[in-house]
Amino acid sequence: MYLSEDINIIFPIGGIIVGVILFIAGIKWFGYKRLIENIPTSKIRSIAMGLVEIFGKVIPIKNNLLNSPFSNTECVYYKYTVERWVKRNDRHHWQIVNSGKTSLPFKLQDGTGSVLIDPIGANIDIESTTYSSGAGNDPPLIIQNFLNSNNLNYEGFFGINYRMRYRESIIVPGKNLYIIGSATDNPFKADGTAQHSTEDIMIHRGKGNLYHISQKPEKSVIKSYLMKALGGLIVGSLMIIICFNILLNMFKNF
Repeated sequence: MYLSEDINIIFPIGGIIVGVILFIAGIKWFGYKRLIENIPTSKIRSIAMGLVEIFGKVIPIKNNLLNSPFSNTECVYYKYTVERWVKRNDRHHWQIVNSGKTSLPFKLQDGTGSVLIDPIGANIDIESTTYSSGAGNDPPLIIQNFLNSNNLNYEGFFGINYRMRYRESIIVPGKNLYIIGSATDNPFKADGTAQHSTEDIMIHRGKGNLYHISQKPEKSVIKSYLMKALGGLIVGSLMIIICFNILLNMFKNF
């Protein structure tokens, strides 16, 4: 087998591997969908240890807040990306040149009580706000300060602005959230000191992979996992079948 043939065989083998990964991911996402459907939404005062589903509004802890990088909004979580419109191999696409996220623990409160939330490791599904800049359109001053402090240029030759966009997602106090995650002992509360039972509980990412925080209602979360599952199963299956047939035809020609 020649070198070119060795290279050609890599692509269908790689396609099969990617297809298997997508298919397995589809099974996992479908399992998440079924799990969310089967777990009832609990009132916070009735939380039991284990996987729980709750809904309530965000309350900061002791007014401990962050300031988001682009809108300077007080929040308990932010995620941002800075992207530049670039040309590569005769094609244009958005390239991420900087990104980051920061979070603080916060409480979720409903009409029955509140519980501590550690958002680290969660799949956080919230809307983003997009800002842009380009020729004749400077980025907002706060974004210019952010870019300068991070040594990121938004201007090209002759001071003409690059075409760029800036995305920011935030969780602000008072926002209603749907959360499904693991309820365990609160490590920040000494045993026997809690005045209410939920003070000794924290929601976080447990041993299982399902930890979802969303501003969308439960039905929309279930639908999103269903669509991801169908995409993974269908695309993964097609990739496996197509690439396997390509391999068979290659070996028949030897």
